[in-house]
Amino acid sequence: MPLSTAMESKMIEFSNTIIMHPQYAAAIEKLLHGMEATRLRKEPCCALLLGDPGTGKSTACTQIINMVGGQRTVLLESGQFKQVLAFDCPVPATYSIIDLCTEMLKALGDDPPVAKLATLQNRLFRLLKTCGTKLIIIDEVHDLLNPSAVKTWQNVCKWIKYVANSTAIPIILSGKTSTESLIDKHEELAGRYPYRARLSNLKYDSIFMAVLLKLNTEMSRIGNFSKPLHITDSKISCAFYLHTLGNMRSLRTLLYEIMHIVLTREGDEVTVSDCATAARLLNDGIEPYTNPFEVSAGTIQTLMEQLKDA
Repeated sequence: MPLSTAMESKMIEFSNTIIMHPQYAAAIEKLLHGMEATRLRKEPCCALLLGDPGTGKSTACTQIINMVGGQRTVLLESGQFKQVLAFDCPVPATYSIIDLCTEMLKALGDDPPVAKLATLQNRLFRLLKTCGTKLIIIDEVHDLLNPSAVKTWQNVCKWIKYVANSTAIPIILSGKTSTESLIDKHEELAGRYPYRARLSNLKYDSIFMAVLLKLNTEMSRIGNFSKPLHITDSKISCAFYLHTLGNMRSLRTLLYEIMHIVLTREGDEVTVSDCATAARLLNDGIEPYTNPFEVSAGTIQTLMEQLKDA
């Protein structure tokens, strides 16, 4: 059964739900602190956001952009004026500085011509000032810092440092944990990133339980489900952990699929069977596979102990 417009709205609302667990909140606070330090010290003093895939880096970047203001149109006597207070620059497929500069210009709403770096750079600096930009984020920066091409990534580091120095605009770099070692090899750039915000998969503890409980509560509220899952049942909560290993993206994806299943069957009760169906769907044919929602409590306990010993 396809989703109705009302159902789609519920799925979108749930997908946009943000849970501020302590690790995530600490990362947001450190990113904001780096921005403030740059503003007050009048020199680049920014933060790296580091973490494995699915731990919430992109979500944190989006939240920071929204907090700063993102894009907006201001009405002046002379007409409309576009402000881009903060933006996330997509990493180009190449390792080219010119392409990175071009992506920044596009993020500011420009249609840059094919030109030399100096021309694009001057255009970028003018536009950053005109748009009142207060924050630049380069997400997935690990894709830009190619460790097999030493000279290339060193030049990228030099250019990022140059932009930060020339504009006095905070530039948050976000990427995998391996990004940190590459940045630290470039001493001058590393010195401009004294703050390190870190995100990792959650352990199976009270924090994971609190996150799972909040997401389950929001799913039930948004979906208007009369009988939510009994998350406090350790067999169910452990099954969620075994499937996701504490990865926020995996957890949100699993809950998304569960919600989708319940809505499409026009139900108002979330069952363990729904969880098992969603887990099978997301397994993607990987064998051997033990569906944690389809095994006994004893097997669940054994699998959790194996995780602890790993």
